[in-house]
Amino acid sequence: NGVSLAIAGSTGSGKTTDLAYLISCLDKKKRIYTIEDTRELNIAQYENGRMTNRVVQTLTKDAPNPITMDDLLKEAIEAGRTGHVIISTLHANSAVDAYNRILSMCVATGLQLSENKILEFILEAIPIVLFKRQLPDGRRVYDEIFEGTGIKGGKVIGNTLYKYEIEKNIYGTDGQIEKVIGHHKKVSKMSDELLHRLRYGGASEDAIKQFM
Repeated sequence: NGVSLAIAGSTGSGKTTDLAYLISCLDKKKRIYTIEDTRELNIAQYENGRMTNRVVQTLTKDAPNPITMDDLLKEAIEAGRTGHVIISTLHANSAVDAYNRILSMCVATGLQLSENKILEFILEAIPIVLFKRQLPDGRRVYDEIFEGTGIKGGKVIGNTLYKYEIEKNIYGTDGQIEKVIGHHKKVSKMSDELLHRLRYGGASEDAIKQFM
């Protein structure tokens, strides 16, 4: 609905599956632009032999005439800054760390800009990060939904919109955690600027109310 986001988490956290689900919920009129090393996302939808959604799937390419992930990343960040919706996954240790990981990738491309300016571009393009974590009982949950609102001291600052809170751990006879009891808690509201972007992106008022 007009707002880009990143899904961050540890290796093997099922982020690709979650990404495919989110994409399946998009309006078929929205153009979907994906970046992959190898084709993993099967998101094109067909009816009577014709594609019914708008999908552009890009892949990196080896030499000669290589196309690197860095090349495609720069194009995606620019697209996000100019109104296109980006949904991406990456490995990170926390929601805020996801911005540092994207910054590192951008710096590696050789961009002739200060790190603060690159962070500004990233924040403008990707204001929301969903962070997924593995619990002690083996389940994976979205631990945090974070909105980046600015930069201070070279770091992204913002608001945690939702957080998963552990109430208690249930232990088995072997002393190992068998089950984690917890719930998602609303921590703070989304900024007025991002709510404005959601409305212009076509989000329903019922969906927006969850973040007010």
